[in-house]
Amino acid sequence: MNEATKIVALGACALEDIDLAVVNATGSPFGPVALMQNTTPEDLTSRLENLAKRFKKEIFKPTAMIKNGGYKLA
Repeated sequence: MNEATKIVALGACALEDIDLAVVNATGSPFGPVALMQNTTPEDLTSRLENLAKRFKKEIFKPTAMIKNGGYKLA
């Protein structure tokens, strides 16, 4: 989920493109953006911060898009 928002922030694609790519590549019925729609920015931020702390990995730190809820589709 965090990586999906990083790709979008780079301007490589739109949020919807992430799910389309995951669904087509893996056969999964939905992608990470769809999974995030029912999660609040606060909850997702907290979970990612906990992962970053637990594993001491910067890669898990939540992006600005996650923190501000920019991943929510209209």
